[in-house]
Amino acid sequence: MEPKGIPSLGGNGLSQLSVSLQVLMNISDIPNLLNRHIEECTRAECLLCSFGKLLKSLVSDDKETLMALLKELYEECCGDAVNDVFDFFALLLSKLQDAQRTVSGTGKESKVEELFGGSQTVTGTCLNCEFSETHLEPFHVLEIPLEKEVETVQEALESYLIGTVEKSRCPECHQNEAVYCAELSETPPVLCLHFLRPTELNEGNEQRVVTISDKLSVSNVNYQLSSVVHSESNRQPTHYTCVLKCKTGSLVQCNDARVKNGSFHIRFTRILATIDDFDQIWHEGSPRGQEHAHKFLGRYLKCYSDVKCDEESESALRFGLA
Repeated sequence: MEPKGIPSLGGNGLSQLSVSLQVLMNISDIPNLLNRHIEECTRAECLLCSFGKLLKSLVSDDKETLMALLKELYEECCGDAVNDVFDFFALLLSKLQDAQRTVSGTGKESKVEELFGGSQTVTGTCLNCEFSETHLEPFHVLEIPLEKEVETVQEALESYLIGTVEKSRCPECHQNEAVYCAELSETPPVLCLHFLRPTELNEGNEQRVVTISDKLSVSNVNYQLSSVVHSESNRQPTHYTCVLKCKTGSLVQCNDARVKNGSFHIRFTRILATIDDFDQIWHEGSPRGQEHAHKFLGRYLKCYSDVKCDEESESALRFGLA
């Protein structure tokens, strides 16, 4: 399914819903799940049915039904409970997961968990007495600090895994500094990264550029870029747009503020934009063999886990940090 234009309905929350839906619909397993659900559902109405109807209205270009469904889904899912697209996307995944568990039974793993569920092992070590603690953290979306010195998202991720010094009270010596390092103990088929820009990056007039590559390597697994969501910080309320990578390999920008009649498609090879924060959704290559990759995202078989990502792909997307 190619991206379709979703018209602007006004308001920060509906912009969040618009880009979140575009990202989800660009992951082939989600439309497939919704189509199967509509055919099999025996309930009068449920959240998955509403999402399925939304998908059908996008395909048929039924703008009136689409707008009504967007408002209905926004009110049912979130209302005014969230302030940014990161929280909204995480809450949307949670709602979809709960809805599927209600339909299929709580003992069965949901498709959301199957696609997005990962875990990291985080170890904190006191810089004074070297006391350490390790714990396991499950995630659907992984938060990554965007340090001043990094120039690519690959560097940002590697810096996060190597470790960062944070203020944390040691239970043994009561000092307040520890180094935290992480290891991805389970890599999901769809890896969602939320990059957090420190406040001090707003200071000064120098514009920094962070390159978003077409491929990403993590824990001996290669991922192919699927989409990028970012905010337009100069607009109030904050307006969100996204860039999707289509099956053909072309890039499409989705901006609900520029959709009037029909679908909105813009193809390009590079984007420059000023952002406050951005989320990245990456598709997995072939981490556990060819069979697993075919099951989820067969069109990315060219990206194998035993091959280091090609540096020539580093010019895919560049975002200026002002």
